[in-house]
Amino acid sequence: MTAAAFRFAASVEEATALLRAHGEDARLVCGGTALAILLRQELVAPALLVGIGRISELGTIAVDAGGALRLGAAVRVRAAERDPRVAAWTALAEAFAHVA
Repeated sequence: MTAAAFRFAASVEEATALLRAHGEDARLVCGGTALAILLRQELVAPALLVGIGRISELGTIAVDAGGALRLGAAVRVRAAERDPRVAAWTALAEAFAHVA
C-alpha cells in the first residue's frame, strides 16, 4: 500500500479547492471512516487525503427554522447520540446509540 499525502483543511473553501485541484486522486477523511478499510484492502489509492475534522463549522448540530435537523459532516457519532436536539428523531437517536 502506497502512503497518501495528508492535508488538514482549515476551511470548507480549502477542502473544496484541494478536491478540485486533485480530482479523483483526493478523498475526504474525518475520524474513523470506511475509507480506512478500502485503503487497507487496496481498493482505493488516493494520492491525497483531505482531513476535514478540524473545520469547526462542519462539527455543528442544529435545528433550523423549519424544524429540520442539520448534522455537519464532521459531527462525531457520540456527540450526536448525546445531543438533546437529536432525541426528537427517535430512529436516528436509537441508531446513534447502537454505533456510538
